[in-house]
Order: sequence, then structure tokens, then C-alpha cells
Amino acid sequence: MGAYINVKNQPKEDWLKEKGTEISLGDALKWTDFEVNFLVVLVDNGPFTAAGVAYDRREKDGWLQPDPRPRSFYSVKKEDLIAVSPLEEYLERLK
Repeated sequence: MGAYINVKNQPKEDWLKEKGTEISLGDALKWTDFEVNFLVVLVDNGPFTAAGVAYDRREKDGWLQPDPRPRSFYSVKKEDLIAVSPLEEYLERLK
């Protein structure tokens, strides 16, 4: 797992609420869009949170494995993610 969002001027939770649309676990499990919008998984690790970008099916499956940590799921536009993550680099590797 590698592409995480890193927002400089505000908490990632606030950024996700502004730029993303929260979706259910059920919708995340059915996720197939890896072109326009991407699935972002916000994971509460206790002392900190992480927001990973599921940029392909393998990443999605990894993020959606059973996990006892609280998680939230968001649909976020590709161009918004490119501004706060290394998404473009990861997409280039898939070519």
C-alpha cells in the first residue's frame, strides 16, 4: 500500500469532507472506478489517521480486508487527489 493523501493546510478529515463524498462499506466493496474518482480509505490508527488511495483493484482489495480499526470510505475526484498525493506516480507504474 503506498498512495496516501498528505494535506498541508488542514486536517485530512476536513479535506475529505470538502473534496470527497462519504460512501458505505457496501459501496466501497463494489467499487470499480479507477479513472475519474478513486476510493479513499480513512483509517483511525489511534494516535493518528491515515488516508490511503485505492488506485487499482489490488489496492482496493487490500484496504478492504477485515480490520478492527475504525474506517471511513470516500469517493474523491482524481484531480483533487493528484494535488495532495503521489497518485500520478502510482498510476504511471501501472502502465
